Amino acid sequence: MAAVVSAVCALIAAGVSLAVWRKARSSDLGKKIEDGDKSVRQYAEKVSEEFREALEQVQEGLARVETLQETEAKHMVRHNDLSRIHDKINRVAEDSAATREAVRGVNEQLRIIQQHLLKGGGR
Repeated sequence: MAAVVSAVCALIAAGVSLAVWRKARSSDLGKKIEDGDKSVRQYAEKVSEEFREALEQVQEGLARVETLQETEAKHMVRHNDLSRIHDKINRVAEDSAATREAVRGVNEQLRIIQQHLLKGGGR
């Protein structure tokens, strides 16, 4: 019985193999491979073009960023600039302090003159 089952399985396997072989022979496998290669090449070209366009956009963006950075670097405040600004602020503060002291002196003189006049010293 096992021999019969084995023989039937062998016949079925042989029939399937023959059907696959005929199908492979009847279709133009070379043309299918060529068409598949052509399709893959077209897709690769399309993807490559899209990649090139994206890369160009990135490069343009980088160029804009570099230009902006250069422009900002030209207008950036540097240590020397801050030093000069600090010196000017110090001079303004000194002048302001001197002016304040001068105004205090004038106020003191006016107060003394006013007291003298009020006491009748101007007659």
